[in-house]
Amino acid sequence: MVTTWDLLSTAYGPPSGVVEREIDASTAALIEEPVLWLGGLSYPVQSLGFSPGGSLLVAGSQGGRLLMWDTETGQPYPTLVKANVRMNGAAFHPSGGWLAAVSEDGYGIDIRDVLNGEVLVTQPVDEGFEIGSVAWSSDGELLAVGLRSNTVFRDDPFCTENPNCLCDESGLVCPEGSEPTGDSLCRETPDCYCLGVDRYCDQGRVLTWRWDGETLSAPQRLQASNTGAMIDVAISPDRSALAAAFDGLYRELVIWSLESGEVTGMLEADYTVGGLAWSESGLAVAHGTGLDIIDMETGDLIGQVAAGEEDGFRSAAWHPSGDLLAGGTVGGAVVIVDAQGEAITTLSLPDGDYQGPVDRLAFSPDGRLLAAGMDNGMVVVWGVTGGGIN
Repeated sequence: MVTTWDLLSTAYGPPSGVVEREIDASTAALIEEPVLWLGGLSYPVQSLGFSPGGSLLVAGSQGGRLLMWDTETGQPYPTLVKANVRMNGAAFHPSGGWLAAVSEDGYGIDIRDVLNGEVLVTQPVDEGFEIGSVAWSSDGELLAVGLRSNTVFRDDPFCTENPNCLCDESGLVCPEGSEPTGDSLCRETPDCYCLGVDRYCDQGRVLTWRWDGETLSAPQRLQASNTGAMIDVAISPDRSALAAAFDGLYRELVIWSLESGEVTGMLEADYTVGGLAWSESGLAVAHGTGLDIIDMETGDLIGQVAAGEEDGFRSAAWHPSGDLLAGGTVGGAVVIVDAQGEAITTLSLPDGDYQGPVDRLAFSPDGRLLAAGMDNGMVVVWGVTGGGIN
């Protein structure tokens, strides 16, 4: 059970007794050549996930394509979606029979039959928002969709009833005591800015639905003030809580209780949170200066892996055992650590092949495979053995 915690009152860093660790590139390698190199996306990989048995891998790209491959042969299936929207979310249902993914217009979520690709349900999301992330709960009864927007909200109470969000012909009217940070932003209103007299919100929210195998229930809306664009969402293993990472003038990690819908924890950071992964071992947070593992019972930091100079972490994924954590870096490496953040090994592609960000990571639910989605659209898959990764 996740208890209420709030890290806003203290500096975010390793607590007493926890030491930052630089990954040692000379760690004995447990990795041989990747077992699969999968192409066809061409643009940054925005979503990545395995079917429950690990036989299928799905990936969506910033270029609007959603592809699925057979992981035994590496052969692609016919393209599921090819549209002029970012495929920021795709996730297999734990039963394996359904796939939740961004709809072709980008403003809804489709539930597809995995066997034939048929769309069974299309659920529109809030007007003016696009999907930033998709996640199922471990029991498959709950679907969470993170939304991001950058649009005019003349009639949205979140903007229109915000006393710190006023526009006139000269731009944003800052409240007393709030200095402008630019032509259109006030220091206290990162969620609102003006272009002329139009009021814009750069905000995120999360919708959750219950899924009964045929229909989605009325959504529960989770929202916190001063949030920017949605980056990632993760549901706790016991389905009691949800974490969401936002990027904007204020970069935040927000935790909600799924029972009450109330915010139970919030962390404000001076770096970009790139990805989240939640297991019984803790909540892993990939960010601009490192990879953190947080005990969600107490809010304490279990371990922290520091990024190298001019590097950072973009993505994270737990092995199903909870004993291994993978973190993808901006520089193109995949760092493998244990549940306390101790270095095990670092995976990197052969010199000269790739040096860009690892945007998405995923372990197969059976623990046999690890996939990495790259910023150039390539998907690389390694095999995982009982003694390590190969």
